[in-house]
Amino acid sequence: MTLQERAGEGPGVRQGGQWWRAVLALGAFGVAAATVLGIFSSGFGRPPRAAALDPPPRSGESSASSPGAGALVTAPPGVAPPTAGAPAGPAQAPPPPGPASTLAVVSADLWFTHLPAGLTRTGGGAADTGPGTRTVWALWAARPSSVPDTEAAGHGTVAGHGTVAGHGTDVRATGYAAGDRFVEVRADYGAIAASWAAYRRTAPPGSRETAVGGRPAMVGRDPRGGRTVVRLLRPGLGVRVRVGEPLAGELLPVAASVRSLVGDWGGFP
Repeated sequence: MTLQERAGEGPGVRQGGQWWRAVLALGAFGVAAATVLGIFSSGFGRPPRAAALDPPPRSGESSASSPGAGALVTAPPGVAPPTAGAPAGPAQAPPPPGPASTLAVVSADLWFTHLPAGLTRTGGGAADTGPGTRTVWALWAARPSSVPDTEAAGHGTVAGHGTVAGHGTDVRATGYAAGDRFVEVRADYGAIAASWAAYRRTAPPGSRETAVGGRPAMVGRDPRGGRTVVRLLRPGLGVRVRVGEPLAGELLPVAASVRSLVGDWGGFP
């Protein structure tokens, strides 16, 4: 009898032991595979789902329900939207519109749009001021004039100084001093404004050259008080704008806002 026979380990015994070991190995592999599959199925190890990937709510649902947390709230035009975390308050009204332009009429075909605040029209008139020349003028001031509006331009007088020929009504004769707030606009039609070379001679002595509205002009201190700018709108129509010293900074804006009907001069207005 051999040693294997004595120990009871024949060939059949060895084959039975290997079969059970194979079954145990397969069982262990199955348990490990099930464990790994369960871990990955639970989402372990994967990043959280981004909120941006969530589908947006349907329009019907968003309009029917009130906005909640995270909802986009749009503000009406002109009102800033509320900041996140800020308590809800009353809606702010849009800012009021800016001041409207003032239309100040000098004559039927001449006006300007920049009139300083606080001024009202206190005088005006028209007269023949030379051969083939007619002047229309208007005055805006902070207090009423002491001379009737019928005083013709080019024929005003200064007490003790006689007639102010060619310069219209002197504001010192109408109760206005150089320190008053006033705007005087004079439109000269005809031969006196036939060209810029001719019309520039109407500027006060010592005036300097400048530009208004992209066109040449003359500006200087007026001997009657205040400051005057002279510009030619077109051949046959020139404009002289005069303001009191408190409105010296408004002189060029007023002159630049003067407007006239398009067309060359074809006669008196």
